[in-house]
Amino acid sequence: MNFSSKLLQNAVDEMSQLPGIGKRTALRLVLFLLNQPNLQTVKLSKSLVDLVEGINLCKNCHNISDLELCEICSNT
Repeated sequence: MNFSSKLLQNAVDEMSQLPGIGKRTALRLVLFLLNQPNLQTVKLSKSLVDLVEGINLCKNCHNISDLELCEICSNT
């Protein structure tokens, strides 16, 4: 798919990298996000950035955690 906007093309290309999301579904999702209030889209973007920057794998069991050790391992 080629679009007149490089920004739209980039967003669709990136969204289509998600498992189970093809180009058409990615386009639908991007268009949906464009029609939402800016605050909602910004909140989604921020939560994804926060997730990537703040998530850890527990050093003991490799469970997903906000801290270096997950809650289970830190209680033992």
